[in-house]
Amino acid sequence: MMDCEVKEYFSILLEACHVEEISLDVAYRQLRELLERLCRTQMPDGSLQMTDLSARISFVASKAGLSTVEQNRLHTFRLTSNAILNRQAEPQREQLLRDAKTLAFFVKRLTYARQAGCSHDRPER
Repeated sequence: MMDCEVKEYFSILLEACHVEEISLDVAYRQLRELLERLCRTQMPDGSLQMTDLSARISFVASKAGLSTVEQNRLHTFRLTSNAILNRQAEPQREQLLRDAKTLAFFVKRLTYARQAGCSHDRPER
């Protein structure tokens, strides 16, 4: 992940958390789109046939070395956002902040995994 991408991801998270300016529904849509984007950017081209977000989350989370608890938090966000976006549940600010924190941690872990991977990809001199 490039620094500018990481800044953009955190900017989206910050904007979503300022719910006074936007509705909670819109904030959840922004967070959900961010999660989908994060997963897509981490998938090799051949793996894009995993069309189910649950499968993409599990694949990327495993690749980034997330624990089962951390993966479960991402899936909890996925299920919460499904319910809210399908108008089966009302969004709550506390849940939004919890889920924004989960995504912030995910961005951090992906950034760390990418940096660790880059150091192994460099040829030694």
